[in-house]
Amino acid sequence: DEAGGAMTEYNFQHTALMRLPVLDTLYFAAGGGIYRFRDGNPLAATWRSKQFITPQYTKLGIGFARMSGSGNITVKVYADEVLLHTQVLLASDRTKYFRLPPYRGALKWQIEVSIAGAGVLEDIAFAHTADELKTV
Repeated sequence: DEAGGAMTEYNFQHTALMRLPVLDTLYFAAGGGIYRFRDGNPLAATWRSKQFITPQYTKLGIGFARMSGSGNITVKVYADEVLLHTQVLLASDRTKYFRLPPYRGALKWQIEVSIAGAGVLEDIAFAHTADELKTV
């Protein structure tokens, strides 16, 4: 189901996106300026992933985040389009494992990340068990 047609949703209006493969950078145009992702001072932002659809019911039990900077990072996990869990992380913790509540499983999964302050979410992963996150 690709009706949404997007891998990422932004909470601001941009007029164009461009990827420069030589530098492996992504640029966007908004408000009369051109900006580069991961450059300059961090901005408060909200990012929502695409909706991941699994062929069978999947249970996620644990999350892992790698962060830098300072400030709060809020992670929301949606299961079958219903908010399952909200986790507030401190970017200064650098790494954090967190449990998700028991759930019967879902076919559709999506996450939303909101960043306030100078926090940077470098990596986020989810799995059924902590064992599956060993190599992350």
